[in-house]
Amino acid sequence: YALLTNPDVETELRALRDKTIGRLLSYDPKQRADLLQTLEMFLEQHGNHNQTASKLSVHRNTLFYRMNRIAEITGLDLDQPDVRLAVHLSLKIHRLLGE
Repeated sequence: YALLTNPDVETELRALRDKTIGRLLSYDPKQRADLLQTLEMFLEQHGNHNQTASKLSVHRNTLFYRMNRIAEITGLDLDQPDVRLAVHLSLKIHRLLGE
């Protein structure tokens, strides 16, 4: 967290966030889709669909639909470990920036 809160790298952190989840950040409030919350929960549950669906109190099919929408909107492949790490960091950055 020291790196994420370092003001000297704030521009780079914003750029990473915007590159990975920027489209989702724009889409979610307009559509009231809760995709950001879904993505965060998915990562918190280490990609486990059953646990994520349970935590969100949604059916597995609903979760799969949301995850497909996230992939369509962001263009990211969350099956790739490096992509998943970048997204997780971007979500942390977004929360720390408070935007």
